[in-house]
Amino acid sequence: MSPWWHVAGFVLGALGAVNAAVIWGYALDQLDERRIYGLVALGLAGLLMGLLSLGKLSPAAPLTAGVAALAASVLFERGTFQFLPVLRPVFESGAPVLVGVLLLLLAWRRR
Repeated sequence: MSPWWHVAGFVLGALGAVNAAVIWGYALDQLDERRIYGLVALGLAGLLMGLLSLGKLSPAAPLTAGVAALAASVLFERGTFQFLPVLRPVFESGAPVLVGVLLLLLAWRRR
């Protein structure tokens, strides 16, 4: 594999983790007001995380997404900087820690 493929995997993994978290937060916000928009957004976030976890984009994508999810969870818990209000319910649920650990295990298993 080309080194550029691994670099692209790192970039796609980081962007995918951030986008999935924002879409997930938007979905949780919309579930009360517009249920169909919330459900569609949850489906898109799941599809994006599925693409990342499969590693079809690049083998480095699950590793980067897992590290990004865990790092963001640590920053949220320590209160290092203010997160967007749409992201607070996502990180308060603790799910990014679980997703980050699972993605790291998946990336470790592939090596």
